[in-house]
Amino acid sequence: MPRTSHASLLHDNRELVVLFGESGKHETRTFFNDIYAYDIEENVWHNPRLNAGVSARGDHTATMFGDHLVIFGGRDRTDFFNETLVATWNHELLDFVHLNIANPPTARRGHSASRVSDNELLVFGGQEKTGVVHDDAYILDFSAQQWIRTASLPSTASNPLARSFHASTTDSQGNVIIHGGRGANKVFNDLWVFDKRMKSWTKLNTDPHLHRLGHSLSLFGDDLSCVLLWGGTNENYSYSNNGCYFDGRSHSWIPIYQAGD
Repeated sequence: MPRTSHASLLHDNRELVVLFGESGKHETRTFFNDIYAYDIEENVWHNPRLNAGVSARGDHTATMFGDHLVIFGGRDRTDFFNETLVATWNHELLDFVHLNIANPPTARRGHSASRVSDNELLVFGGQEKTGVVHDDAYILDFSAQQWIRTASLPSTASNPLARSFHASTTDSQGNVIIHGGRGANKVFNDLWVFDKRMKSWTKLNTDPHLHRLGHSLSLFGDDLSCVLLWGGTNENYSYSNNGCYFDGRSHSWIPIYQAGD
């Protein structure tokens, strides 16, 4: 069914997985708790069943750790979530388990969740039901079964301001790259890297015209040194169908031109 506010990911370099979401932004919208996977090689869709007790939601995140699917946060019509759901991937039944780990992030939507190692997930930012927007970062260590909040830094020029609906991706070293997003009263155009080992942020070159939220970031190039930014909305909430890329070697933004519509 048509949907928005879903999560999507690539599994095993051959399946596009689409998870949950909502039917629109109108008052009578429906929230989904279904999962579909498109097999790129076989050109077929799979629709695995889910065990009972998995709430429909949107604005959540989904991340793969090998064959383990991890869902965090999101919201439905009345509630925001901070539960962590884990299931082993298969096409028949996804039997999700609720991880009861102490001191998780507060319930939120519009955050990012990035795999920073084979057993660690970094959750950054997001918005609470009250409208409060966060600048916090938590690491979920699956081996130690604990949430670890990184050193709480004051909101200064040395770390990203509170935001939600930013874009993120992870490089080959487990460093997390974020761009843009929506703060309490503005849309951002900044680009940051979180060094997982040092637990610190570094701000990279900012393009003054790239205020975006709800967009995507992807690495590309022979050495994955370039970051592709695409789509989203700008500070006037106009949808965009263009993009540009950040060259990690020259630390410069380069526009992308496309033909047609």
